[in-house]
Amino acid sequence: MKNILFSFLWIIANSSQAQKVDLDPFKFNLEYRDLPHDIFDSSLKSFTPIIQLTPFTKEHISEEVVASKLLIHGYERSNSNADIQFVFYMSDITILEFDILETVAESKNRDGTINKKYSYFGVLKYRLSAIAYLKNKAGKDLVRRTDLILNNSLQPLIWKSKEFNTSSAASQYMKDNIEIINGNLLRENLNTAIVDANQWANYCVGFPLKKDNVQLWLLDSKNHPEYENMHKRWNSLKISLQEITAVSINEDIKLVIIEAIKYFDSIKITYNGQEKSDKKMRYAAFYNNAQLYLILDKPEEAKKEAEGLIVNDYDAKDGERIRKQAEGLSELFKKHDIYTRHFEAMQRPYRR
Repeated sequence: MKNILFSFLWIIANSSQAQKVDLDPFKFNLEYRDLPHDIFDSSLKSFTPIIQLTPFTKEHISEEVVASKLLIHGYERSNSNADIQFVFYMSDITILEFDILETVAESKNRDGTINKKYSYFGVLKYRLSAIAYLKNKAGKDLVRRTDLILNNSLQPLIWKSKEFNTSSAASQYMKDNIEIINGNLLRENLNTAIVDANQWANYCVGFPLKKDNVQLWLLDSKNHPEYENMHKRWNSLKISLQEITAVSINEDIKLVIIEAIKYFDSIKITYNGQEKSDKKMRYAAFYNNAQLYLILDKPEEAKKEAEGLIVNDYDAKDGERIRKQAEGLSELFKKHDIYTRHFEAMQRPYRR
């Protein structure tokens, strides 16, 4: 009798262990082409950079170099009569405050006495502005960005010199090198402003290449009956996912993704109970399918999977987040009448 009871308990314990559900994230990089978020005009196809620098700034920065660094993906660069004028302006540096500050480093001797070492460094508080805006051929503003360098008189930019042994040495260094310091600060802030201007312009009107770190959830419970099958599917799927580029997602890859979606659909049916383990299995299925539909540029289907995540009530916030993402992509497709994010930047696949 004891042996029968022991065998029964052993079977129950191992059955419970076999159904234990632990999920692990598996990540991969997805490459695609983003669409404009502010300007929706299929007739705009070229741009010209227009650089506006002050005379002092020109002594340290070449307008030609700045112009060469401005870029809108999906638009042909033109020297004249372009559809878009990409205007970039940068001001002079305005010094608001100049000071020499003291710092002290303390060390303790074996006898307990304190040694103090004083050093001095220069501090500049300054203001600098950079503005970018996009205009059409007629000179009308399309969109404008005035805060490429965030600062004002209340929150100035701050630069600190290296440290010196005396206050006079620090002061003399600042006086002797102020022009060099100004030039360096102009160039440093210019590089930051150009990066921000390009990112902003491409968000508004460009078709830049994007790389997202996408995550799927897979079983990490090796004793679970679904473990081997799920990982076998994943090993096949990830090879195809790695072949996706911003230019292309071919039909063979789409078929592999669709087969994976069908598999995760079957998980929802097989594990349909209200136990936490079944909910976690369905969570992985809904979540993965939502991501796969987004990869296929099918936001409406992704939205359905996200709503399934919410109803499943296991980490429902993920469903809300993905639904919002899917709605945003769907709206973007409709505004442009482009329904894919995989194409050559200069060959926009409008349906009209």
